[in-house]
Amino acid sequence: MATDLTTLAIDIKDLTRWQLLPLTDTENLARLNRMYRWMATLTEFPEFRRKDVTRSTTANTGTVTWPTLAFSDVRAVELQDPDDNDEYKLVPKARSELDWAVAALEPNGWPWMWQDGHDGTNNQIEFRPIPDFAKTVRFTGYIVPTALGASDSTAFRTREMDDALANLFAGDLLLRRNQMDLAQMRLSSAQQIIRRVTGREIQIVELAQVAQAA
Repeated sequence: MATDLTTLAIDIKDLTRWQLLPLTDTENLARLNRMYRWMATLTEFPEFRRKDVTRSTTANTGTVTWPTLAFSDVRAVELQDPDDNDEYKLVPKARSELDWAVAALEPNGWPWMWQDGHDGTNNQIEFRPIPDFAKTVRFTGYIVPTALGASDSTAFRTREMDDALANLFAGDLLLRRNQMDLAQMRLSSAQQIIRRVTGREIQIVELAQVAQAA
């Protein structure tokens, strides 16, 4: 469930056995956001699944600028089919460079595949064969959430992930103050929650590195 920074600060106070920490100051908020955004990428959380339809093809042009939505993992790229009432049809990602090269020799029409690209300025998606029509591209995937501001709440659906975030932040604070035994306890709690919710086995040392990098 969404948890605001005031509640997180109280949780962290209890976990560290210190005075209340202002999470809204620049340094603490930057650290919290580093951990929060990293945790959001650990599994396919439905709360971070998004669709984007802000991009369209141009007839007889193979490239489309990548959407501004901050996808961490794109799971599907679809195009409207002009020959089927503009129904969205899946276009798979290129499986190999050989397939990609062969598709470049085909006449313009319905694309068989797509690949990531860059024009020196913008990230792009490129289709082959080149579409001979102008239709909407639909991207589906998982995003990295925007950084939390002072009045924001986390986007996790489950309170458990907010508990993991509080434990991770508390573990970082304790490490910085050389309270190693209590830091180990807090990081271990974060580890156990993450394992239970995501099925991922994150080592304590990795959690400490995430925290310390913030």
